[in-house]
Amino acid sequence: QHKVLRGCLVCNMDTNRQLEETRRLIQTGYEQILQVTEANFDRYGMDAFPHFRRGVVRAEGYRDVPSEDLLKDLDRKEDVIRYLLLVAERKPGYVRQVESVLKVVLRGHGWLDALRDDKDIQMRIPEAMQAEVADALASPAPATAFSECSTSIGAPQENEGQETSIVAPGPAQ
Repeated sequence: QHKVLRGCLVCNMDTNRQLEETRRLIQTGYEQILQVTEANFDRYGMDAFPHFRRGVVRAEGYRDVPSEDLLKDLDRKEDVIRYLLLVAERKPGYVRQVESVLKVVLRGHGWLDALRDDKDIQMRIPEAMQAEVADALASPAPATAFSECSTSIGAPQENEGQETSIVAPGPAQ
């Protein structure tokens, strides 16, 4: 019994460490995003995307902490959405990855409200997501229209060949 308890404590410490790393990735990416403008995008634009995307993808994988909770405190949501759309526009090879990040962030009330309030941003949504976004914007309910586990679509495998300790949704393997 002591062994199980000790294993549980280690598991909780690992989960807390992973959660803190996810928060750090999101915050680092967010801070970098805020430094990017259309004018300096070619030079600095892609520095922020890997951190933010990795943090968002990891945030979606937690069972006990909704991704919305990890993303809700980012104040300048419109700027983040604009940045993501700029990545999709300037780097066509990243469109599917941008879509996967948008699908996660737009599940949060504040993110959907930021999009709802800006028609110019709405017009820039990637074509493959336009119907889904329009449905979410038309709905008074939270943005649950975005499919679960959508981040795996088109996303490159991170840490390929390395063991990862993030618990993904679904049955235990």
